[in-house]
Amino acid sequence: MTKFIAIGSLKGGVGKTTVAINLAAALSKVGSDVILVDANLTTPNVSLHLGHPELNTIHDVITEKISLNEAIYKHTCGLRVMPSSIFLEDINVNHFQKLSQVLNSLKGYAETVIMDTVSGINEESINSYSLADEIIVVLEPNFPSTTEALKLITLSKKLNIPIKGFVLNKIKDSRHELSKSAIESLLGEPLIGIIPEDENMHRALAVQHPIVHSHPNSKSSYAFMKLAYNVASIPINNLIK
Repeated sequence: MTKFIAIGSLKGGVGKTTVAINLAAALSKVGSDVILVDANLTTPNVSLHLGHPELNTIHDVITEKISLNEAIYKHTCGLRVMPSSIFLEDINVNHFQKLSQVLNSLKGYAETVIMDTVSGINEESINSYSLADEIIVVLEPNFPSTTEALKLITLSKKLNIPIKGFVLNKIKDSRHELSKSAIESLLGEPLIGIIPEDENMHRALAVQHPIVHSHPNSKSSYAFMKLAYNVASIPINNLIK
């Protein structure tokens, strides 16, 4: 049975796409059968991060130009990906209504489908969240980001979609950051991943690879692997630092 996990944030700029890509890649590395889907039809970034903006896309499936299989490709790191089109002319509000239908067609294609969702609350994001079996909330350790995360958690309850937990991204261990315990108390959901600020993230983006592949010994790569073990329910003592 296919599990759909939405990687969500109502606030832009928190690194949601980076988390979605590297969680999917890390799950693939530990043997999970996974597909990463860019479910962001208006401002997609997955193909830009992974270096294939010219490929067949989910937009082409929605408009019935190609089959579902033709929009899924294997990145050189081994991860299967379904990208969205980066071109402005492909944006059509009528596509939002068909998004969930296409995503639903992925059932049986993989054990896990990781969905990178659009920021904000709109028809596009709700269509993605409504299909999810679980939502992982991504945020930074500050009040604006935590407030938006709380809104997403409230939305998930209205949609009856469980929250798997939240991931704190771009952690600098600065005294100006909200503490992990304070955020966990405010959100009322479990902290399942802590991703440190890492200069290697920029290097990984430059070579258009997930950091878990391009810089496997980096501190953020190790953090993503821990997150993957958590999501896959693999004992963390099996992970060698």
